[in-house]
Amino acid sequence: MLKLNKRRTFKMGQQQGKFRQKKLKGPLLKELQKKVPGMKIDEIQQSYLDFRRETKGKDALKRSDFIRVYKNAFGDNVGSLANSIFDAFDEDGNGTVDFEEFLIGLSITEMSANTDKVSKMKRIRWAFNVYDKDRSGTIDKREMRQIVKAVADVSVLPEEALENNESPKKFADRLFKEIDVNGDGEITFEEFEAAAERNTALIEMLLPVPENDL
Repeated sequence: MLKLNKRRTFKMGQQQGKFRQKKLKGPLLKELQKKVPGMKIDEIQQSYLDFRRETKGKDALKRSDFIRVYKNAFGDNVGSLANSIFDAFDEDGNGTVDFEEFLIGLSITEMSANTDKVSKMKRIRWAFNVYDKDRSGTIDKREMRQIVKAVADVSVLPEEALENNESPKKFADRLFKEIDVNGDGEITFEEFEAAAERNTALIEMLLPVPENDL
C-alpha cells in the first residue's frame, strides 16, 4: 500500500508475479533513503515492489498508467488533477515518472504541513509545480482556474469557498487576486510561498481523499 500522505492511502495494483521478487539493494537503496529521509527502508522496498508491478517490470510509469492509478483510488473524475500532479512528479520532463521521481513525489505529498523548514519548502515547491502547468515559472489565472476546477471535480472545495457559496471559477479568481500581491497577473514562487504559509488549503486541496475513505 502506497501513502499519499498520512490521511490518504491507495493501492497501486494487486497483480502477483515475477515483478514482486525484485528488490532494491546496496548503494541504490541507501541513496534513495537519503533523498526520502522520512520513509523507512521497508516502506521504500514496498513502494518499489508496487511500482514494479504497476509498470509490469519497466523502469518508469507512463502518464496514462499514473492517471489510471489515481482513478483507481479517487474515481474517474480525478483525471485532470492527476494529469497536473504527474507533471509535478516528472521532474526531468521526459514524459515518464521513474521510481526515484515517484518516491520523492510520494514522500513530499506525505509530509505534514507542520514539518521542518527544508521539507516545508519542498512541499511548497511541489505544489507550485502542480499549479504551474506550463512550467513557465509563474502561475497565471487560467492555470489557477484549471487546477481549482480539477479539485472541484473530485472533492469539495476548501471551507472558505463553501461558506461564501463560490463557484470553482469565482473561488479561483479570488484566490488568485489574494496571492498576486503586486497585481501583475502572474503569481511568482515567492508570492505563492508567502500565501501557502498563510493558507494551507493551497496545498491540502491538491491531496484528495480516496473514495473508500469518504
